[in-house]
Amino acid sequence: MFNIKLLPLASGVMLSACAQSPSSVSYAPEPEPQIASLSMSKLALDPVYSSNVVVTTFNVGAGNCQVVSCPKTKRLIVNDCGTSGVANGLSGAEAADAIGEIKTKISATSQYLTVSHPDTDHLSYIDDIVGKIGKFDAGYFGGLEGRWTGSKLATAKDATDTRTFYSSAQTIKASISNLSCSSDNMSTWILAVGYGSTSNSESLVQVSKVGTGSLFYFTGDMQGATEAPIITNLENTYYTGLGDVTTVKERIMTGAHHGADTLGSNSAEWAAATKPTSVIFSAGTRHNHPRCNAVNVYTTITKDIGDQHDFRCGDSSGYGITEETKEDKWLTYTNGTIQTRLDP
Repeated sequence: MFNIKLLPLASGVMLSACAQSPSSVSYAPEPEPQIASLSMSKLALDPVYSSNVVVTTFNVGAGNCQVVSCPKTKRLIVNDCGTSGVANGLSGAEAADAIGEIKTKISATSQYLTVSHPDTDHLSYIDDIVGKIGKFDAGYFGGLEGRWTGSKLATAKDATDTRTFYSSAQTIKASISNLSCSSDNMSTWILAVGYGSTSNSESLVQVSKVGTGSLFYFTGDMQGATEAPIITNLENTYYTGLGDVTTVKERIMTGAHHGADTLGSNSAEWAAATKPTSVIFSAGTRHNHPRCNAVNVYTTITKDIGDQHDFRCGDSSGYGITEETKEDKWLTYTNGTIQTRLDP
């Protein structure tokens, strides 16, 4: 059982606590997205979150910024944080302040960083975060090592003294201890990194699993070349201890590449292999993301969750009309910052 909580798009809008039911939502509607300004009081974790792993997907516009907080292990894990266009999302300073508040709330004593690949919309806020919470204990930097040059390499070096880069395409069979939270019963696997021939396809892709009740995919800008080895490995239960992912009760997916439908991103084969019960798209106003074709492959998210919320998608011509939906699909542009509780 897990909960999704939507934080306000603009100051002055407050949310009530989440109900205790699968996929339940507490939502403060905003008819028109506004500039986000999240005061620290609005980021306080509710009591129902205090004993569980929480994934916070920040609204940063056209980018990605996700934080895993493990209260029992007292560990904070930042998975990407950057934007190429803020739109109605948080600035770097605001995102850093919010991450600092989460670190304080769980009294974190360790902090780790992953960057899926060296594109601006996945790393431009890292310097702000380091300025707020200090260096990370270690970092994992996706995309092949040769792509980390200039200011992007400088960001990686400033973020942590212990860095893992990847010189070739690989899948990693065992879970990664630094990205796991043993006291919270959470294990994390790097499913693939370095595949294909583009920075996007070389994304570091992860999944975190909490007990047998929840798992959460962090997909970066994954494309078809990235999906293919992961699909094969999942079908063969290659990853030690991960098991059959389709039997986990709640399967939450970050839609790859902000919901793109090009070069194999968000393919029907990927959706069939993972069968997500919920999909979160981190996107702003660029490239008409998420694309409706990408959203529609996730046919397993159509369950009625009982609460209406806004959602929109686009195609090559532009965006469609924002709809009210009860399907388990979410978008940072229309829903704001999203917190997901992962139950074991």
